[in-house]
Amino acid sequence: MINPSTKIYTFDRRSMASLVATLKELFETGCYPKILG
Repeated sequence: MINPSTKIYTFDRRSMASLVATLKELFETGCYPKILG
């Protein structure tokens, strides 16, 4: 049986890593429209 807290924690870690990477790219390139489409 999987612990829901662990599952959520893992999901949050992955999401945060993706979000940080996206924000880092945004600040480095300054290309917001690129992300929007």
